[in-house]
Amino acid sequence: MRSLRQVLVPPPPALPLQFEGLSSKQIEQLTGPIRDVCETLTTRDFSMVPPTAANVHLMGPDVFYVSLYHGETMMMGIFFMPPNSVIPLHDHPYMSVVSRVLYGAVHLNAYSIVDANSTDDEGCVDRSTFATFHHHLPQATCALGSPISRQIS
Repeated sequence: MRSLRQVLVPPPPALPLQFEGLSSKQIEQLTGPIRDVCETLTTRDFSMVPPTAANVHLMGPDVFYVSLYHGETMMMGIFFMPPNSVIPLHDHPYMSVVSRVLYGAVHLNAYSIVDANSTDDEGCVDRSTFATFHHHLPQATCALGSPISRQIS
């Protein structure tokens, strides 16, 4: 846990870090130390016991989020998700998202606007302008969602 705290300390002075305009390679380099630490995390680091088939019903149907760190340039938290739960569609503009599945697996659908200038008669973005990516994140996988490609790598 000590190395996790070292990585989560904002660089002095705090920088207004924006990923807009950076290449995928630059984003991978900036997020590398965070991904390296996330690769080593286990449920034991958070005093968690993975649910079993016998006790998973105790989780209930709700998704919970616990914030671990919130700074100027990054935030970190844990989602506790019962089996077959769904998080509503949402966006992470100009953010890279590092995901780590501590137990179970996650199915992820990511969408990117291919042509933001393509709208229908009512001014809504046309569905055909979206590219869809489907991902399966198994346990123990650390993945990066980039604002450049919106893909998980």
